[in-house]
Amino acid sequence: MTHTPKTTKKSSLTPQRLALLLAIGAFVVIGLTAVVVFIIAQPKHIEQPTQQTKQSNEPREKLTAAKVLARAKEYFKGTESAKTSLSIPVKAKGQRFYSVATDPAATKNAAATLPKAEATRNVASLEHMLEYDQFTRTVVKDGEKDTEYLADFTRSNDDVTCQIKNTPVDPKKLETRFVEFKCLDDDDYTALAKHQLPLFNAYSPAASSSYDIGIVGTMSVRDSKLAGYKLAEIPVGSVLPHAYTPLGIAMFYQLPDGRWNFFNVRQSETLVCSLYKGKTGTKVDFRSIFQGLTCRDLEKGVTATVEPPKRSE
Repeated sequence: MTHTPKTTKKSSLTPQRLALLLAIGAFVVIGLTAVVVFIIAQPKHIEQPTQQTKQSNEPREKLTAAKVLARAKEYFKGTESAKTSLSIPVKAKGQRFYSVATDPAATKNAAATLPKAEATRNVASLEHMLEYDQFTRTVVKDGEKDTEYLADFTRSNDDVTCQIKNTPVDPKKLETRFVEFKCLDDDDYTALAKHQLPLFNAYSPAASSSYDIGIVGTMSVRDSKLAGYKLAEIPVGSVLPHAYTPLGIAMFYQLPDGRWNFFNVRQSETLVCSLYKGKTGTKVDFRSIFQGLTCRDLEKGVTATVEPPKRSE
């Protein structure tokens, strides 16, 4: 039997082709390595937060009442003195209540008696000056029908508070006006509030009131006829933005240890006599503390005097 010898298939991968493939592979590896190295070597880009310019509401400069008055006199040649203080309620820094100033002499002010047209021009010039100095105007009384014109001026940093008032000298002489320009420093309100603070702290209605409390001026203090005690009174009211509504005169008494206590608020000159019948937390009768004050006896319909309790009571 004849066997046909098997032929061996010759490989197509010649040494030359193998060398070429190895060379191509080496170039690919080298290229990929170079790309990776390049990427790693690049500096990392860190996203920077967008910087936004802060818009400040603060005035471009701090002012004083004296400086504002000096500028005002360039437009307003008033040589008279103001007759009233600022009626605007101001909350001093750090306080929980508003203060209303009452002393015209404490203000930096100028005033003038002028014909109606000239008064109007002066007021307009003063208002433009204050607006340029970044004051915000609030018109309290608009002066319609030749009545009183009153405008408050405040700044966002509360350094100075000003007021302009233009009112008829006489209701029967409407063509003659009295113009007042007046300012107070923040320090003035701080000092006033410091004086009022002991009475505000003692004013118990403030704890439950639904409105802000305003206190007017400085307290008047006198000795009680009961040894060791003092009495004080001060006007109080409710405050809405740029508006003060009087509630009456708050009455206080001071204990011998120096603590102030609230007693009552009177809307008229006298209280009803029966309101004094009671005792303090220290069991001292109010009639002893407030003895000598006038009161209204409703039963007899007469004005009477608060008398200390009799020994039998």
